[in-house]
Amino acid sequence: MTFTNSPSIKRPTPVIALSGPDPKFVEIFPLIDRQGPTPIQPQLPLDTEARIIPIRPKPYVPPIEDALSEAELDEAEFSRQPTKRESLPEPTLWIEKFAQGAFEVMSGRRNGAQFARWTNRAVYFHLQHRNGLLDGAPRIHRVHICEPADGIAEATVTVRLGGRLRAAALRFEGLDGRWICTSLMLC
Repeated sequence: MTFTNSPSIKRPTPVIALSGPDPKFVEIFPLIDRQGPTPIQPQLPLDTEARIIPIRPKPYVPPIEDALSEAELDEAEFSRQPTKRESLPEPTLWIEKFAQGAFEVMSGRRNGAQFARWTNRAVYFHLQHRNGLLDGAPRIHRVHICEPADGIAEATVTVRLGGRLRAAALRFEGLDGRWICTSLMLC
């Protein structure tokens, strides 16, 4: 961009210089019109040659119903798979150890991240939220287990914290060959 002082323009004006077909000939176009602030652009010659553009077929996109069913199949394939009771370990010792550890997390004596693999998200975040809210060292008092369906174990646990007894209800489901805590309620 250059500035010019031409006799037709009273003050220095920004202009653009474009060379024409003859290298000695240069056209000067002012960038600002006297009537308004809109810039004036030089006109370019139109391309009159015809071009052949190959038409490519569009890729096949399945309808929404098919995509959802594929997504559901992927979800079912990669999510946790239910396990039958005969392929799971004995729940009594497992639930007792889990309850002891969960109460240790709630009393602030254990890190809750250790339970990420053995719980679903809701129980994991519940344990993280209650970390350090209970006082005292937990000791399991009693565990009662009921198996209402194949691969499901429900338990009530009483725990002694200091001089007080607390109760909890837990639900475990057999998923991917191990017991996963899917519900935890503390009374």
